[in-house]
Amino acid sequence: MDTVEANEALAQKKAESESKEKERIANEKLEAERKIAEEQKALEEKRIADEQARIAQEQEQQQAQTAAEVETGQGLIKGSESGIYHTPGSTLL
Repeated sequence: MDTVEANEALAQKKAESESKEKERIANEKLEAERKIAEEQKALEEKRIADEQARIAQEQEQQQAQTAAEVETGQGLIKGSESGIYHTPGSTLL
């Protein structure tokens, strides 16, 4: 093998090595982006679950309050013979 062929072979190996290194770096970057996307998805799912739990708790509290108001008669609109309605606790007529 002469010097030209040796230089060409060396250049080819160097090019292959650089190509593999670029591919490795690209794969690492893709993997890092995938992990970030997974973390963001998990955070969003947790935020949604927390929001749903908060809404469910508010609904339970509202139902309990409504049940208590029905039991005691508080918060109910009372009718009158004249057709004028008054909400207990209000002062507007």
